[in-house]
Parts: sequence; structure tokens; C-alpha cells
Amino acid sequence: MAVEASGESPKTAWYRSPIERERLRELTRRSDAMGLLQALSHLGLLVATGCGAWMALRHEAFVLAVCFLVLHGTIAAFLLNGLHELSHGTVFRTIELNPVLRFLYWQMNFHTEHHMYAAVPFYNLPRLHAAVQEDLPESCRGLASAWRQILTILQRQKTEPGYQYTQPLQRGCSHK
Repeated sequence: MAVEASGESPKTAWYRSPIERERLRELTRRSDAMGLLQALSHLGLLVATGCGAWMALRHEAFVLAVCFLVLHGTIAAFLLNGLHELSHGTVFRTIELNPVLRFLYWQMNFHTEHHMYAAVPFYNLPRLHAAVQEDLPESCRGLASAWRQILTILQRQKTEPGYQYTQPLQRGCSHK
């Protein structure tokens, strides 16, 4: 987002789903233990897959080593989601993922909710989603559905460079 001539960032009008003050206060409570558990779990997976690749190579099980390395790289790529908020300039929508992908993605599949209430820690985003989901459009069901929608939008932007997708307010994840 560009900085205005005054040196201040422009204000963005952002809709927030209504939520009771006490419920929001509960959801914004921080837990070093939960954050540490998430980070150490990711690091543990990196160590385990790295050791698996190393052991497979020592035993000349090259196909198994490649499988471990692919898994290792995938987990490492998901670690970048912890840094997500430091670098992005766009807002994505909520995507429904299975529990394993939600864990690896640091719960950032609840992206809309995260931007409505950025003070809610990532480990409470599923609870925030449950509290406000009736006020949100229906989510895409998984990464394949989300990527299909993104690719459709990108295709349209090739012929209509000024096209910008606006999420419909009614429930449903279909692109028109």
C-alpha cells in the first residue's frame, strides 16, 4: 500500500463481523505456550524429515530420500506463513482446509477473519471463524477450489486488465 504525501498510511474502510466484546477479549488473549508449540512442532517436522532424508541417503535409498526432501521442502515453505503478515499487500479470503494443512499454514486459511480482527492470535482463528462465520460468504472448499478461482480471475485479467474480483456478499464460492 502506497504512503500518502503526508507520510501517513491511508485508512482502509474494513467491515468487521459483529462479535460480543467479551468473546473478542477471550479470543485475543495471547499464549506463549501455543505459539511455542506451533513453532517447535514445525521445527520438529523439519528435523524429522531432514533426518529421514539423511538416513535414506546413507542407506542409498534414493527414492525414499527424494520423498523426504520433497516433504522437507514443503514443510519449510509452510514455515514462511508465520512471516506472512510482514510481507503481503493483499487480502485473501478464508479457505477451508483439513487440520493438517491448517496447522502447516499457521491457521492463515482464516484470512478474512484475521484481517477483521488482527489482534486474535493464529491459534484462536478457528474459534473466531466459528463465532462470525454466519456473517461471511461461504469459503472455498480446499486449495484446489481456491486456486481454480484465482486462475479464472487471472485469465480474465489477461483480456480485461482493469478487472478486479469482488467477493459476493451472498454465501457461495462461485466465480461469475
